[in-house]
Amino acid sequence: MKPNNSKEPNIGLEKIRQAGICNHYEQLKNKGLSPRVCLTKTAEFARISERQAKGILTGNVQPTGKKVFPFIKYLYEIEMVEAAITISKNLEKVRSLERIHDDIRNDDNLNDDEKQILESQLEQLSQKIKELPPTQKTSSPTP
Repeated sequence: MKPNNSKEPNIGLEKIRQAGICNHYEQLKNKGLSPRVCLTKTAEFARISERQAKGILTGNVQPTGKKVFPFIKYLYEIEMVEAAITISKNLEKVRSLERIHDDIRNDDNLNDDEKQILESQLEQLSQKIKELPPTQKTSSPTP
């Protein structure tokens, strides 16, 4: 067997699997199912948790020629803010949550179900923030 000396990208099985999961979600979405049902069915299809499915759907894997749904874009932004807060243990990103919430409310490309799910995700994250100990809510001491 000849070694592969071509300049073609090396696409591993995991990337193919992730693309298949994203494609499955998009097919369900194109059938008119709600985002929550699409997420649940996609997780079942891939035999993973909904949280893992959300992670795959919000990652950089994007089928060729397909635009990322606004719902997925906002879900990814919410996850990034949550990760930043979890890692840095401060609330510097809270303003970002407010901006994301405003953007979601004003985005005409999202239907009411999508807006409701995204707002629910924001509410869950806000609740996590409220539960942080006071010493972790700010990165600098109060005067």
